[in-house]
Amino acid sequence: MILMNIKNKIYEFSNGNRVINVTPHTLAFVDGDETKFIEPSGLLVSAKLIKVNVSGPFVTEKCVGDDYGAMIIQQIKEIDCDVIIIGSSVAAGAFPMKVAAACEIEGYKSVPKGQRKYSVDEFRVIKERAS
Repeated sequence: MILMNIKNKIYEFSNGNRVINVTPHTLAFVDGDETKFIEPSGLLVSAKLIKVNVSGPFVTEKCVGDDYGAMIIQQIKEIDCDVIIIGSSVAAGAFPMKVAAACEIEGYKSVPKGQRKYSVDEFRVIKERAS
């Protein structure tokens, strides 16, 4: 097992939702009247977009994760099966229903990444991997 002392990287919000940040970025969540900054856990679940030709000039993109990311997810869930694993939107697409993306609150959807604020009540998941 590669995860040690991971429990101190799990944050709990006032509503009881517990999260771990597997992005390389600090994320700002609005919890009641305060903003809580959730630091990266040091674990990175990465994924990439791969172009897939549909027909002629038309392409689609597929989210693809790797074995390391899958192993990290499995080990986090063995430590705390109810924790919400917060990753990028691409990681959420690569690992459906296992990784969630943070949902921006109103007024913060079109601002630069470092200035976004996220909800402690909603997390975006992908139900199934697109083929």
